[in-house]
Amino acid sequence: GTSIPLEVAGGANSIALRVTGTATGNNWAGRIIAGGLNNVFLMGEYNTMAWLGAHNTALTSWADFYINPDGYKKLYLGGTGDTNPATLNPIVTVDNATGNVGIGTTNPGNNLDVVSSTIYHGINIGNGTNVVAQVIGLGTGNDNGGIAFYNSGAKNVQIIASGNSFINGGNVGIGTTAPNQQLEITQNFRLPQTTG
Repeated sequence: GTSIPLEVAGGANSIALRVTGTATGNNWAGRIIAGGLNNVFLMGEYNTMAWLGAHNTALTSWADFYINPDGYKKLYLGGTGDTNPATLNPIVTVDNATGNVGIGTTNPGNNLDVVSSTIYHGINIGNGTNVVAQVIGLGTGNDNGGIAFYNSGAKNVQIIASGNSFINGGNVGIGTTAPNQQLEITQNFRLPQTTG
């Protein structure tokens, strides 16, 4: 049969194994390492924070770390609330069955699903210095969609579902990619008839 060098068993809600250390600062405390010839899995406390990850066997470089990559489970990153997994509110959810990623939701329905009821929460795209583009929600329930585009930190384009929208980044063309006027239309257009 298969040999088990070490087996630790515990009863319900008991601690089967505890490893502790007294190191502080930029040092490991209570580190546990398990793995093979190429990479190892490690967990422990480093600089007062709990860590879970993977290193090469020499412990000189971080390695890729996966949880159940061939299964159909979910990977939760971060979280707030209860310690009960059924009521945990993870910051990021990766659904391995669909490949979808959720931020603020445990059931992402799209490749990237961002959910928030807080105003101005959404997606920011930046260059490390300034915001370049935004997809955010407005209104009390974050239910009024808006997109914005920036140039050197200045908002030049804003489109809001319910509110003032503007384009202030150059000429606008309809039917042309090289407009020479603020608004250039190459096909027929229609204005509503007015009386007065």
